[in-house]
Amino acid sequence: MAAALVCTGNKQARFACDSTCEHCGLLMPDRRRQAASYLRNAAERRHLNAWVPYSLRLAGAGAGRGTVTAAPRRSTAATPLLMAAALVIFNVMDSLLTARALSQGVVEVNPLMAGLFNFSLPLGMLLKTLLVAAGVLVLWGYWHLPLARRGMMALTGFYGAVVVYHLVFQLNLLHP
Repeated sequence: MAAALVCTGNKQARFACDSTCEHCGLLMPDRRRQAASYLRNAAERRHLNAWVPYSLRLAGAGAGRGTVTAAPRRSTAATPLLMAAALVIFNVMDSLLTARALSQGVVEVNPLMAGLFNFSLPLGMLLKTLLVAAGVLVLWGYWHLPLARRGMMALTGFYGAVVVYHLVFQLNLLHP
């Protein structure tokens, strides 16, 4: 199939042109369609050219020996929502357990939060929760970037560890 030809002359040259297009020196093949098909198939080529094809499996006997087909992928649509919910819940639990520890006479280690909690404990808890929720929204908005995904995973793990630490610490306060 021959590529379509397009005129590369500017608007004034095309308007003033009175020659036939068959022998014009300003015609060239239109490569826009080729670029679109290249971009359309880029994901498939990237998927099949992976160095370590962990998501690919060899097809059975019906497809022929050595044929590579894509393995079924699990849906990850709920992952950002679950991670964001876990992060916010861990943050609220951290705030509540910190308030409980402060009421028992424990000193806050973070100097910024200690000053805020000394000023007003409910205001400090609210501000801390709102700041983390705003950070979660930012990370959720950039979930398509690997840095945001890794950041949300790291923060969720960190806050989970902090909550476990709080629970163990408070259980030790109950049973010395």
